[in-house]
Amino acid sequence: LELFNKIEMPLSEVLADMQYQGIYVDKEELLEYEIQSAKNIAIKKQNSLEREEIIAYLAKKGYLSETIKIALEE
Repeated sequence: LELFNKIEMPLSEVLADMQYQGIYVDKEELLEYEIQSAKNIAIKKQNSLEREEIIAYLAKKGYLSETIKIALEE
């Protein structure tokens, strides 16, 4: 009962507040991360897949088409 009153109940208020407030997402940083990740995958796949196959692979994995384009241009 002490654990419930001293830890779980106060924590539930914090978690509820976090859920209500949401979280901050730096969209620019997230985009840069996605571009870099797509570049890394393209580099690893370039010996076994053609460019169009890499594009299809990244799209299937959920990468944005604009992100794919940027990643493959650089």
